[in-house]
Amino acid sequence: MNKVLILIILITSILSCSKNEMNKPPLLRIDKFLNHINSETRYSYIKSQRIEMAPGIMAPIHSHPVPTFGVVNNGEIVFKVEGQKEILLKKGDTFFEPKGISILIFGNKGTDEAAFTVFYLLESENSKTTNIP
Repeated sequence: MNKVLILIILITSILSCSKNEMNKPPLLRIDKFLNHINSETRYSYIKSQRIEMAPGIMAPIHSHPVPTFGVVNNGEIVFKVEGQKEILLKKGDTFFEPKGISILIFGNKGTDEAAFTVFYLLESENSKTTNIP
């Protein structure tokens, strides 16, 4: 009797799985971002920071002396690089802040906290990561 009950539970759980879940591979890679980095510079370090922004917080206009790449962990970030259009980044979206180009808008215009992880490619352990005029 117990074997029949276990078999029924197993069959029911398999049938209740969506078709997509059953066909999904155990490891899935989805390309999100590719950008050329100036190959004349040798980057020896990579620095990562998690940054959290309360609702309404906007970073000042700034630039980076090094290539900077990030991913939004939660919330929404408005983002505008000089010469490009403003975009809204959501959880899972990636962004790139080119070396030496002004970031005109970067902030949380939402009502919930926003957080992102940023990666800086550095020439030395103590390289500066941000320039604020």
